[in-house]
Amino acid sequence: MNKSYKELYERIGLKIDKSEANYDTITEEDVSFGLARRYSTNVLINKDYPKCEIKDALGEIVFSLKANNDVIWIFAYNKLDDISNVNWFCRSYWVSPDLDQEWRPMRIKSNDGIEDIEIEWNNEYEKYREFYKSHSGTKSEIIKWSDTLLEQVVPIAKTAIEKFIQFQSSEIDDEEFLEHMHKNRKTVQELYLQSGKRKYPPYECREYIQKFDNIFAIVDNIFLFHSKENMDTWPEKTRIIMTEQEKK
Repeated sequence: MNKSYKELYERIGLKIDKSEANYDTITEEDVSFGLARRYSTNVLINKDYPKCEIKDALGEIVFSLKANNDVIWIFAYNKLDDISNVNWFCRSYWVSPDLDQEWRPMRIKSNDGIEDIEIEWNNEYEKYREFYKSHSGTKSEIIKWSDTLLEQVVPIAKTAIEKFIQFQSSEIDDEEFLEHMHKNRKTVQELYLQSGKRKYPPYECREYIQKFDNIFAIVDNIFLFHSKENMDTWPEKTRIIMTEQEKK
């Protein structure tokens, strides 16, 4: 194991090209805070590789990044869909010994490590993998489901925006505008609740679903600002400013 199975591979006739990385970088993010240069990355690694090879890969990643960063987080995933569900099978954490204690983030609950790199193996990975799999939908299922709700909420949102513009230009008075908002408030609430009751989307639908969620949250806010229960929460000027922001 200390020799990364090299002799075993040779004995059974396998040629291992160590010049090729055994991981793929999926996302990289600068999450710097204060005086600490923080870096976070999601990588794909076959979880069935020997642990020593996975640890070597994590070490390679840290080594390539440590010169320009004070803190490095690496989240290793077995499948793309695991990234959508944040179901990593292991993660690692490295912090520069020169970083001031004030800027050090919370450490992970490591159960392994190599040199100055802490590693946590997710012993619940397979259990969560099965759970997410049983509650996940295909791309066509997600699109069909979301289209049904969008067809209902988009016309309501467009009409509300039209009413808001008419109200701002004094084409309709405050009473007519609020009557429309109060009348449709319950429908928007129900659609907003339905938008959260869905199967887990596949990786390729991740950004789409984020935008989908944003639309329903924005439309709900527009009606929330002018709902009967919140008429005394914000003064009219504030409600108009917030609605204008959501409209944009």
